[in-house]
Amino acid sequence: MDKRSLLTPEQAATILDWIRRWPRGGKRLYAFFATLYYCGPGPRRP
Repeated sequence: MDKRSLLTPEQAATILDWIRRWPRGGKRLYAFFATLYYCGPGPRRP
């Protein structure tokens, strides 16, 4: 996996905050995308 293509924690926080502020369904979508970001597949540590 090329680490240059991954989101930085600051970028992810900005995008998630933008999604949360959507007037319709923002809180639900925030929960969905935050789950994908924080618990989704990614580099595993030994």
